[in-house]
Amino acid sequence: SIPVLQRGAIAFHPPLPPSTTRAIHSLRCEPALKVTVKMSQRWWPPNTHGMICARCTYPELWFQHVPAPPLAASSSAASSSAASSSTAASAAADGGGLYYVTAYATGDAARHIAALPTEEACRGVVQQLERMFGPARGEAALAYQGGVVMDWGSVPYVWGGYSCPGVGE
Repeated sequence: SIPVLQRGAIAFHPPLPPSTTRAIHSLRCEPALKVTVKMSQRWWPPNTHGMICARCTYPELWFQHVPAPPLAASSSAASSSAASSSTAASAAADGGGLYYVTAYATGDAARHIAALPTEEACRGVVQQLERMFGPARGEAALAYQGGVVMDWGSVPYVWGGYSCPGVGE
């Protein structure tokens, strides 16, 4: 990665030519991260794969459904009947299982999210989804089962998410 070269984490023998060193130091490497949340039920439109969002904390979202094993699907559909009707209908239609939403952010948004505790970053994804899709009040929070943050900027020998020319380069 560019930060690895900029930090001198790798030594070259013989040294790189000065023009190459200048080029390496003229680039920027911006932060990037992803937050993946696990949901017990889907309350967004069926067949939603990905979305690009303007003026949101998480500008890119990907959706994945992992179906329940065949034996678990029938018991899942039966147990979801106690849930709200819209959520129960979507869970039964999908055959139960788990739902994952992965939110990506870069640049300033990634800097902001990286400073948050993991749980706050994950709940932020759920809150954004509620604003976007408007499930019944509290329905999304009840379906939320936890999440993880992958901040590539904090990973040694990665130290960033994407490279770009510096301003004026």
